[in-house]
Amino acid sequence: MGGIVDVFESFVDAVVDTAESFSDAVVGVADTVADTVVDVADTVADTVIDVADTVADTVIDVADTVADTVIDVADAIFDTVDTIFDAPELVFEKIADSIVYFVTGSYEGDEGDNTLFATGLGLWGSGVKMYGGNDTVYAASLDLDVYDTWGNLSVYGGAGFMDINKSAWGNMTVAGLAGTTNLQHIGRTGNINFGGAAASNYIYRRGYSGNISFKGGGIANRVISEVEYGNIKFKGIGASNIVKRKGGVQGNIRFTGAGASNVVERIGGDQGDVRFTGVGAYNKVSNSANRGSIYFEGGIGAHNKVKRRGDSGNVVFAGAGISNQVISEVKDGNISFTGIGALNIVKRIGGIKAILSSMVLVQLIMLLIQLSMVILILLVVAVVILLIILPMAIFRLQG
Repeated sequence: MGGIVDVFESFVDAVVDTAESFSDAVVGVADTVADTVVDVADTVADTVIDVADTVADTVIDVADTVADTVIDVADAIFDTVDTIFDAPELVFEKIADSIVYFVTGSYEGDEGDNTLFATGLGLWGSGVKMYGGNDTVYAASLDLDVYDTWGNLSVYGGAGFMDINKSAWGNMTVAGLAGTTNLQHIGRTGNINFGGAAASNYIYRRGYSGNISFKGGGIANRVISEVEYGNIKFKGIGASNIVKRKGGVQGNIRFTGAGASNVVERIGGDQGDVRFTGVGAYNKVSNSANRGSIYFEGGIGAHNKVKRRGDSGNVVFAGAGISNQVISEVKDGNISFTGIGALNIVKRIGGIKAILSSMVLVQLIMLLIQLSMVILILLVVAVVILLIILPMAIFRLQG
């Protein structure tokens, strides 16, 4: 009899110890999951706040840029007028050039440094041909066409339609307001710097080297670069924003902005990173350069789509959306995902080296619920087993 009692007591002690260990494990897992949920929520909340601050700063910067552009244009015009009047022999020349452009819609520069006040309709004539040198155009024209070769070109002012083309080395700087803006630079070297606003902005750079800096707003903004060496820095607002860096040896994209649709793509080439911070109903960010990463550093959208292809590079995602899709197909690279979404798809396809780290608030909550159900089932099973074994043991003791 004593042996049976000892066995029963040992069994009860084992059940109690197991229950306590199981309870401690459950509490530990629950605490870990809860801490992770809090961490993810804090991270996403911080991300949302950072994005809101960034977009607000971008809106202010764009507004300041437009206001500064108007002031800069006015100051530049006054400075130029003062310079001209300091040299009386230039007065009649500049007035004559402006009158000729006003009447004919044409201006022919030379290989020196030229300055033109292009005022008029610009609906006829061959436009403004500045050629070589460091040239400046102050515009107030319904239709402005400017052609330039080598040297630096600066255009200030406003136009209904602004079309500027540069075919040789040198920087292109444009600051102003327009209905539509079309800037194309195909020279070997040189940057494009744009600040202003238009209903439609199209900026294109092709050649050997040169950066594009865009700060402004428009209903539709398109920025495209195909140089061998050169970066794109975009800070703006638009219903539709399209930024593409194609081919080349080196070229990064830094996008900060807001739009109903934001499409940012690094297409082919050897090396380049993409950094995205913004808000949009639809955000598409991709990178197919051989080497380079994607940093979705705070994006908010109804649908966020991030895709990396190539040889090597990481994807870092921190954001929120109704639907988030993150896919990496590189040979060597990792994915880090932190975000909130009703639907989250994170895929690492192929490759020889990969680490996937994902913290998703919705999925963690579902995991916690599932874990709680499993724990509840196990506890019920344990109680049932105990209720079955205990009467049997008591019956044997009594026998």
